[in-house]
Amino acid sequence: VYCGDYPNDPCDSASFGFTVSGGRVDNGSNEWLLEGGFGAADGQPANVLVGAYPNPFNATVTINYSLPVEANVTLEIYNLLGRKVEALVNEVVSAGSHTARWDASEYASGIYYYKLAAGDEVFTKRVTLLK
Repeated sequence: VYCGDYPNDPCDSASFGFTVSGGRVDNGSNEWLLEGGFGAADGQPANVLVGAYPNPFNATVTINYSLPVEANVTLEIYNLLGRKVEALVNEVVSAGSHTARWDASEYASGIYYYKLAAGDEVFTKRVTLLK
């Protein structure tokens, strides 16, 4: 998957391995059954912090993440000094795709970090607030 003006100027990309477990059959379905996906090397699904959009943002940003199983999740926002400015999620969250929105309208422009802790995994990414 590519983001941006592919193939001239892709700004980001992501991929995952898969196995085609059935081929096309004449007069059959046009779809293939795919096995595999995002996950650890041992084949077990992994927590995924998908990202934030828009980024840079003005006032509100949406953060997407995905969980393979139910987990205790914290999603927190930190400023450049490492101080926590807001906690968006602090609860047990079911498996699946989730979103959280941060209303930063009362914060100063600048770079902030969002940290997702789910189970034993921790992810940190950056967002830029422009007013």
